Amino acid sequence: MTLLCALRALCGNLFLFPIMSEESEYMLKESEQVPHEQKDTNNKLKKQTERLRHRIRELNCLYSISRLLEQRYVSFEQILQKIVMLMPHAWQYPKKTSARIVLREKEYRSRNFAEILRYAQNDTVYAQNAAGPCHPERSEGSPMKQSAPVIVSGREIGKIEVFFSEPSAGKQESRLIRLIAEHIGRVSDERETEELLKKYQDSLELQLIEANDELKHEIETRRHAEKSLRESEEKHRIVLEAAPDPVAVYDTEGKIVYLNPAFTRVFGWTPEESIGRYIDFIPNEELPETDMILNHIRRLKPFSGIETYRLSKEGHKVDVSISGAFFYDARGNHIGNILTLQDISERKRAEEELTFIAYHDVLTGLPNRKSFYRALEEKLDYARRRVRDHKWALLFLDLDRFKYVNDTLGHDAGDELLKMVADRLRKCLRKTDHVFRLGGDEFTIILNDISKELDIAGVISKIQTGIAAPCRIKEDELYMSATIGISIYPQDGSTVEILVKNADMAMYAAKEDDEGYRFFTEEMNIRAMERMKLGNGLRDALQRNQFILYYQPLVDGMGRISGVEALIRWRHPKMGMVNPEKFIHLAEETGLIVPIGEWVLRTACQQGRKWHDMGYKDLYVSVNLSTRQFKEKELVRTIEQIIRETGMNPRCLKLEVTESGIMENPEEAIAKMQLLRSKGVRFSIDDFGTGYSSLSYMKRLPIDTLKIDRSFVTDSVTNRDDREIIKTIISMARNLSIETVAEGVENKDQRDFLEMQGCRVMQGYYFGRPMPAGELEDILRKEETGDGQGQ
Repeated sequence: MTLLCALRALCGNLFLFPIMSEESEYMLKESEQVPHEQKDTNNKLKKQTERLRHRIRELNCLYSISRLLEQRYVSFEQILQKIVMLMPHAWQYPKKTSARIVLREKEYRSRNFAEILRYAQNDTVYAQNAAGPCHPERSEGSPMKQSAPVIVSGREIGKIEVFFSEPSAGKQESRLIRLIAEHIGRVSDERETEELLKKYQDSLELQLIEANDELKHEIETRRHAEKSLRESEEKHRIVLEAAPDPVAVYDTEGKIVYLNPAFTRVFGWTPEESIGRYIDFIPNEELPETDMILNHIRRLKPFSGIETYRLSKEGHKVDVSISGAFFYDARGNHIGNILTLQDISERKRAEEELTFIAYHDVLTGLPNRKSFYRALEEKLDYARRRVRDHKWALLFLDLDRFKYVNDTLGHDAGDELLKMVADRLRKCLRKTDHVFRLGGDEFTIILNDISKELDIAGVISKIQTGIAAPCRIKEDELYMSATIGISIYPQDGSTVEILVKNADMAMYAAKEDDEGYRFFTEEMNIRAMERMKLGNGLRDALQRNQFILYYQPLVDGMGRISGVEALIRWRHPKMGMVNPEKFIHLAEETGLIVPIGEWVLRTACQQGRKWHDMGYKDLYVSVNLSTRQFKEKELVRTIEQIIRETGMNPRCLKLEVTESGIMENPEEAIAKMQLLRSKGVRFSIDDFGTGYSSLSYMKRLPIDTLKIDRSFVTDSVTNRDDREIIKTIISMARNLSIETVAEGVENKDQRDFLEMQGCRVMQGYYFGRPMPAGELEDILRKEETGDGQGQ
């Protein structure tokens, strides 16, 4: 219908005539042969005929274009290209006519477009120059060019242009161009709408396919889950029956629903006598672990690894690690609890044995150095809570000429002598007093509840008398004596360090004067004054850049340096180079350890980054964290900031922490260590064995290394107790996949012993003293070139 309207608009009444046939052509030729008198009539007829031919060309063109636009299986771009090739034939001189369609930034041209466009532009410029500036070329209706916009929904999306090489070639109306433009616009709009609908339909079909696939998958998954559930019910029962740990299932009232064979084996109750009943195997005494478990059950909160003990059917104590979970029905209602009670009796016994070894002297059975310091700390805490006039004394006892016994009679005789002395010391003391063996021939004694120095002198006299009695060892009769130094709390000190130092100082003063014992006096306090001076200078040392870092190598089993420990030194303007032993405890007491420790960490990271840039990519730097630093809330943020600012590889940074620093608040310590461990930072327990450790916490700590304290290494070749402790530490670390590092290795015998036990990383004067960074770099370069000699 649209095409019919267009044809009527073009032809008017002439549309009633059919498209020219051969008969019409013949009549036109006959009319050309009429006599002269009919010329006027013929001319009119000729013009009318020419007009008819023009209309026919337009109709043929429009018809062909309409047919093209109705094609649905040809791309719109191909149709437009055919239309632009067809359009010049709608004019009398097709070869002098060219067409161009511009639609949505795409252009379609007829074959002779470029040539005719050049003619049209030249003639147009000529016409403008002849007419003057007052007659510019018009874009529409020009003798050389005709155009019409393509409009869709009131928006112009393109245009159709026809160019003529001669003005006479384009003498006709541009109505055809407008009709074609309208027709193209309409079809373009239809095509665009169809494309949008097609895309939407395809999208819906794709979504439907995906939804069907998901539904099929969900149905298949549910079928598989139902099948797996049926199979797993039987498997779970088999698993529970074969589980090595006791498992008990309770209903919501606390009655037994199920017991596995392991429960019967460990606790004695059988399912036949227990199902549907209560089992009372919880101790009567109030245990915080029991309260914790009940609290979790009340809140329906799963728990694991709560260590406590339960009673067997016969009433025997069984150490267990309890984990609990809950199960629900299909509606989500709680219908019961399941408890797993891992029997950890063997592990607890091993822990107790290890604790005894760690805190007792194997030779004499007396509490050892670690136990002494722990007891001293507890004593001080207890004393601080008591009235101010509460006094107690610390005695440092050293056997005289004990080395002579070892050198002349041998170490076996020396060991027997130490056992006798230990036994006599026990007999000389009250039940409220405590005696310790620090190592070698050194003993310490804590005398409680003394009112005056005469009481102390009476005990000392009794001790000296007891030690002076003859000691028969095999066929030899020995006579021994001891020198004792005494410090009194609180007048001679209120901290472990001060009391120990003052008692030790008093003992050496007694030895120098060849006296049996001596109380600490003010005359011995010269070093304390030096300590005060150090404390005053310590406040300004950091600002005045008086600190320096030395680095001590850590050597692996191949004798190569795998890491270094950063050790601070103080370049005092008057006292020279001051070792950390003289000022670190002062920094701890005053809180200056926090900024000093931050400076140490930053400087060590800067130096570590420098070594990495020099090519020593695997070299790690170990930095000590004090107990005070470890308590800082901003510790993690500070370390992360230093790593970020210095560019240090966190995997090459190892932080050394002490047992006591961790155990003051183990949960907080574990949280901080795990945060830093997630960033790549590694941890080492420094001076392991000298502090108080809970093995249940130790296994939770994210630690990589245990450092064996130098106090064990020093006498490891000669002291059987130290050797046994070292073996135990290395064995435990190996079982926990933790590396061990031995400190204080000073000779080849110590190194060989440690290597034999499996310790692969060592540190000590045998491998190298602490040294400035420059000296260490020289050693690293020698190692790299093969000039260095591994130990």
